[in-house]
Amino acid sequence: MNEPAGSPFERSGDRLRWSALAFLAALAAALAFLAIGAPASRAAFPGQDGKIFFVSDRDGNYEIYSMNSDGTDQRRLTYTSWNEAEPSASPNGRWVVYQSFAEGFVGLRIEIMRQDGSSNQILTGGPGAPSLDPSFTPDGQGILFTRVNSEGWGEIWSLELATGIATRITEHGITPQRAPENPEMLPDGSAIVYGGLDGSAGPRRIFSFPPSDPYSQQMVSQMAGLEDRRPTVSPDSQSVLYSDYLDSTSMALVKTDLASLFAEALLLSGPSVFFTASSYSPSGTKIAYQASTPADTYPDQIHVKEVNTFGEGPVITGPGSNNSRPNWSPRAKTPRFGAVRKPRARTSSRTAKFRFRALTPGTRLDCRLDRERVRACPLNRTLTFRGLRRGVHRLRVAPYLIDETALAIGQYARVDGRAVTYRWRVR
Repeated sequence: MNEPAGSPFERSGDRLRWSALAFLAALAAALAFLAIGAPASRAAFPGQDGKIFFVSDRDGNYEIYSMNSDGTDQRRLTYTSWNEAEPSASPNGRWVVYQSFAEGFVGLRIEIMRQDGSSNQILTGGPGAPSLDPSFTPDGQGILFTRVNSEGWGEIWSLELATGIATRITEHGITPQRAPENPEMLPDGSAIVYGGLDGSAGPRRIFSFPPSDPYSQQMVSQMAGLEDRRPTVSPDSQSVLYSDYLDSTSMALVKTDLASLFAEALLLSGPSVFFTASSYSPSGTKIAYQASTPADTYPDQIHVKEVNTFGEGPVITGPGSNNSRPNWSPRAKTPRFGAVRKPRARTSSRTAKFRFRALTPGTRLDCRLDRERVRACPLNRTLTFRGLRRGVHRLRVAPYLIDETALAIGQYARVDGRAVTYRWRVR
């Protein structure tokens, strides 16, 4: 099925795709049905609602942008002469993976950058191994993606960021469902959800399987539409949101409970209106989605609405350009701690005892007493200083986090928080 008119990848990315098929002429039919350049949806990891990453052509070609959840503070993150698409945020909200058309379709590659657009690196792809549809694993130390094999079929792969080792998960002709696209792992790690062909010829439906067993397939989408596309999973791992093509001119945005497979339509389109990509908010209370109306000059815009209400939400991107592919990132956490125990401001004791607890999960502490060397401070255990002299003493406590994604790709990984200095006098 063709994408609705005005979709970025009909307007630009598909042009790259079809020109690449001249290089893979014998595989044209398979790639055409795979619709490998179709708009994708990205998972939301749990947390507080942070930035929304999206794609816009406002500067001449498709680039990655970020904005607040109300549409304010829209910022361009990538600066190239080619197209980027499918942004997907890390579980800690500090990184984004995306696909890049730097070498056209046959060299379609996956790149990673910090949430502000810095520290860009190429992860996978290149001539003869087009890679696309990236999404992070729940630990932030790996990604899932689709790679087109030598026969022209897409397969699901995983990449370990620390080693650069890519492992194929599905295999065309052996695993039951074919031509997988847009793979996402549930935040609790229990399953991988993707869109794929039901049998050798379709229609396209949404499926899931345990990460350790790609042969144990479950069909998630049970509605009787023409086909189902672009799954995105909820931050509580309980449901999947996807687009259901009802017929050639209308579409529904459907939420399905993974335990019961009960499905409900959150949006129903009118004639020639398409909901082509979506993302849960990290809080699980809202969704951002792309709606396109071919009759409009710039048909693709991003809306936000409450999950548990029916009907469309307000547009948060402005006119004058196509804006698409929303991915809602969790807010990056700041390391924070609190003192459960500390000495009095004035004391005669030559012994001082402290006890700290983390207010942000993953927080670690460095401590420095007076002019002594810096050392690690324990959390949830008593820290004791004995034999103190008379006078004023100072304990400087500096909280920090380790960004596991940054560590995995060899980038600076320490995230510092606000240090606190405790002062007391020994009489």
